[in-house]
Amino acid sequence: MKNFLIAHKRTIQIIQGILFVFFSILVWNLAAKHHLFTSFDKSFNLMICEICWATEAYLMVNKQNGVYTLVLSIIPILLSVTSEFPFILIISTILIGIVNILIRIPKMQIKNYYGLFCFSLTNAIIPVTAINYMSRQYLEQSTVLNVGILVTLYFLFYNLVFKDELADAINVICIICFSGLILANFPINKDILLIALVLLSYGIQIFMRQEKITWSLLSFFIISIIAFI
Repeated sequence: MKNFLIAHKRTIQIIQGILFVFFSILVWNLAAKHHLFTSFDKSFNLMICEICWATEAYLMVNKQNGVYTLVLSIIPILLSVTSEFPFILIISTILIGIVNILIRIPKMQIKNYYGLFCFSLTNAIIPVTAINYMSRQYLEQSTVLNVGILVTLYFLFYNLVFKDELADAINVICIICFSGLILANFPINKDILLIALVLLSYGIQIFMRQEKITWSLLSFFIISIIAFI
């Protein structure tokens, strides 16, 4: 019975991990205005990089062995060098790897808003800009705004990975920034819907005392897909 429960738990974790990686990659591609299922102009190595970055985030959320994060951080760096990626992308893969590794080191003590800010910047900006660059798309103003919106969504909904509660003045400021960015980029009806969803997610979790990373991540993927689709 014990072995069955262990196997069942691992199976659930694997399924959750696959879904997390898939939706993370989907969100990045939508934000970059790249059609994941119909466009095949990206390199295979870039796709491997995306899988590694998304898996690193999943391991961090679930507090898995930090050695896996180290290995997954090295793979994109090696691929970017051997595939002769542009120099700026090689530096970017190194940067996102360093940030993800440092977050996993307890002695660094960056499981706070500083760590959340660095994580949000690197894990939103670098994958989206890499996809945009490698698919040879013109970097439009709307794509730049998409990146800004995604940074705020990372900050809002990965909050509980770094802090114990959502009720904080910094999150209010981030919601205001998010509102301003979507107002500059989307139609007013979508703006109202997105703001309502963010406030609803935060309100339910705070007032019902159900502040859980699972609900936050679910909100992150739903709101991100609605925003960029």
